[in-house]
Amino acid sequence: MALTSVTLLLVGSPAAAAEVAACEPFEVGPPGCIEQVTWQQIVDAENLVVHRLPRLGIFVDPVGQRWRAAFTPYCAQNVSGPTIVDVQLCTGALVTCRNRGADDLAAMWMVTRPLFVGELPQLDGPICFGASSKIELGPIIEDLIETQIGADPPPITLQPADAIVNLPMIAFTDAREPITIELTDPIIGTATATPEFVWSFAEGAAAHGPGLPYDGTSPSANPGYYVAHTYGGLGTPTVGLTVTWRVTFTIPGYPPVQLTDVVRESSATTTIRSAGSELIGG
Repeated sequence: MALTSVTLLLVGSPAAAAEVAACEPFEVGPPGCIEQVTWQQIVDAENLVVHRLPRLGIFVDPVGQRWRAAFTPYCAQNVSGPTIVDVQLCTGALVTCRNRGADDLAAMWMVTRPLFVGELPQLDGPICFGASSKIELGPIIEDLIETQIGADPPPITLQPADAIVNLPMIAFTDAREPITIELTDPIIGTATATPEFVWSFAEGAAAHGPGLPYDGTSPSANPGYYVAHTYGGLGTPTVGLTVTWRVTFTIPGYPPVQLTDVVRESSATTTIRSAGSELIGG
């Protein structure tokens, strides 16, 4: 199995931007501004989306008072009173900002606590951050897999190159191994692409697998050992090969997600000759 390790240092990921220093107003939220923001990754594993969302910051209210701020997605199960108890995403968090005409990413709760003793913690929400972003992993993974597979059509070798009536013709191609790519950022996960080989011959006949070159084993006496087909008459038929790579991505702790198949096709033409035309006089 071919193994590749990839680190994706993407613009907008927590590795690329850890802090916003300027005090910025919210798109939706209480009056005031937020500064010294640090970010967290929240994974939507089913849809292969990594959300880059605020985690901590300093909230400056309209009168200039400064508060420690902590954030979690705008879901009821994430807070208990003015206390954050979880950081899970939910449908409500993902649609709230968009429905309010703001950033179409996840809305947040904000819990603020005073920098100095004397004030009680407060809960505000929904909060919509213009600076929040998300990373769609699906297209990134598919591009990486496409690069590893390559753009060339799969080669076809026929033995003999010109088929003989009523004798098996062997077909084979490169036996590609599954491809594995290990991602380390913005999330740890494994992309796997596994090839499936399907051959098409004349009269609707088909076969599966990459096939083998002739090694002395009789194809007539060992049906199924090779990818082979026997033609019953003269002609110039086409042999087709479709290699379909089944692509999945797995995040530890979650079921694999099926991505778009990668398909490569090729064909070769053979001329079917009679057995008599192959005899050498003497």
